[in-house]
Amino acid sequence: MRNRIGVPRPKLRGARWMHVAAVVLAVAFLTIVVTALAAGGGTKVCVPTKAGKFLSTPKSGGTCAKNATLTELGAQGATGEKGATGEKGATGEKGATGEKGPAGTSSPLVFGPYNSADDPDSGECGDEWAKDTYTRTYIVDPQSDGSFQVTVLARGSFTTVPGAKQPESAGCTGTIAGEVTGKFYGEYVLHIPTGAEFNPEAAYSSTDPSLSKSTEEFVEAFFPGQSGLGSYAWQFHYRTPGGESWNNTDHGNTGNIEGNS
Repeated sequence: MRNRIGVPRPKLRGARWMHVAAVVLAVAFLTIVVTALAAGGGTKVCVPTKAGKFLSTPKSGGTCAKNATLTELGAQGATGEKGATGEKGATGEKGATGEKGPAGTSSPLVFGPYNSADDPDSGECGDEWAKDTYTRTYIVDPQSDGSFQVTVLARGSFTTVPGAKQPESAGCTGTIAGEVTGKFYGEYVLHIPTGAEFNPEAAYSSTDPSLSKSTEEFVEAFFPGQSGLGSYAWQFHYRTPGGESWNNTDHGNTGNIEGNS
């Protein structure tokens, strides 16, 4: 067969037609993909589920023929799984040295505990209403002005004396009903004046049951030339298993111990 200008028209056999058709479809497919990517996705095609089949466009209803899957080209895929934690980075350089802080005070020194037993305990009504057994600990705290603060901690138990006047009864008319053992905590806070000599290696082993007397002996041993307690702050708190309580302090008292439980 000849074409209009008399040049014989080449004959395309079946294999060549197939090749040409494949090329045309490939170009069309690439055009669709590039267009979809440029547009940010949204173009849908029907991808055959079997090999050797061609792509096709969806039907008017947006569905594909049998043996084809509707696929959107250029759409963003799902978020992948979180990757593994990376290796620890190298240690950074050492920072610059900070400014020197202000001068501190000397650390407190602790002495004890020492044991005391059968210390007669007097209440506001004068009678020895209980016997105390406890440990005492002395804390010496140097102050910036050269003075010292000495705190005496007492912690232990008390046993009431039946028939004695209650420590805080109204009008001092009530008496202790029975023998009851409870717990107590107390403290003295003393002030040793500036200029006093302090001997942290002093020998001290007072066995006097009285807290005030044994504390005076501590002051005399560790602060040569000092004697007595001077003015000091104090507080003592007593509790029985049955819930009775008495708070005896330098700023007021509350409660009472009756010796019922």
